[in-house]
Amino acid sequence: MSDHAAITSTTFVPQHLVHGNAHLLLSEKVTIASGQTLTAGAILGKSSNGKHYLASANDLAGSPISDGRANPVAILAQDIDASAADQEAMTYTRGDFIAGACYHDDSLDAATVTAALRDLSIQLIAAA
Repeated sequence: MSDHAAITSTTFVPQHLVHGNAHLLLSEKVTIASGQTLTAGAILGKSSNGKHYLASANDLAGSPISDGRANPVAILAQDIDASAADQEAMTYTRGDFIAGACYHDDSLDAATVTAALRDLSIQLIAAA
């Protein structure tokens, strides 16, 4: 009889988001706040409640907010339906990504988002 825990896993294949240098990717599991349905490539901000939202200067109702979610911190690595309840999801916290495959709320300036991500070693690169 073995006292070792069994570990099961599946192979994760980076999607159309990764520009190259997949060996540089870092990922982290986060909580996506309820009320959102997001696709892979969503640029996320982390609010003061510790949950992640689509990076935006507005709350989910469209009202201006300053709880931190306007500061990009990660890129969503998978599609997620958190419309009814908070959901855990994988995000990228470092790497090179295709700019056209990533998105954020229109309330944020693209150049500002790109610069903020660059400070975190997340590079948005135009596809050739």
